[in-house]
Amino acid sequence: VVRSGFRLASGDQALDVEGTLSPAGAKTAGVLEVHARNVDLAQAEALLLQNRGLSGRLTADATISGSFDRPSIDGKVEVTGGGFQAYTYQSLVADVDYAGDRITLDATLQQSPGVAITARGTLPTSAFQKGADEHVAGTPEDAIDLRLQTPALNLGVIQGFTTAVSAVGGTLEADVRVTGSGRDPHLEGFVEIRGGAFAVPRFGTSYSGLDTRID
Repeated sequence: VVRSGFRLASGDQALDVEGTLSPAGAKTAGVLEVHARNVDLAQAEALLLQNRGLSGRLTADATISGSFDRPSIDGKVEVTGGGFQAYTYQSLVADVDYAGDRITLDATLQQSPGVAITARGTLPTSAFQKGADEHVAGTPEDAIDLRLQTPALNLGVIQGFTTAVSAVGGTLEADVRVTGSGRDPHLEGFVEIRGGAFAVPRFGTSYSGLDTRID
């Protein structure tokens, strides 16, 4: 499949795709370059007939090599002034590599000046499949080593994923390392909530003063 010189542009927004990506079973591997500049996520979402409340401006670069059935991806994504549903953030920067059913991630979501959450490490695609009901030892192909850290994230981020709760407040501090295998991950570290509060509109109830730490 060849995509040479493909370009979409609107004002200061642009999407460029150039190169080739080979079909499954091809003898030669292709290389496809994708570059997005200042793409308005709200407009892109509307064009795709989606309604997830995305906002912000996207800049991204990706090199996709190999074939459709075994692609390798080396990419960088940056979103500024972003948001989803009721949650907004200052920026999201992520370096993502994918090859051989493994993902290498280095991502920082900057919620506000001085407040961020980072995710760094590697994980297999099996981590997104149904978990096992028994212990599954990690192998070089299936091992997880991912660290999540935040000093004081606003819990309002929860409202970006669900409408079941509202008026979410408080902060989250966490330093969690995920190890084990994709189908049997293990967590170590701590999660601490301070001044947690939320309301459940469906039942007309609200809760506050939630302070807890899990080690």
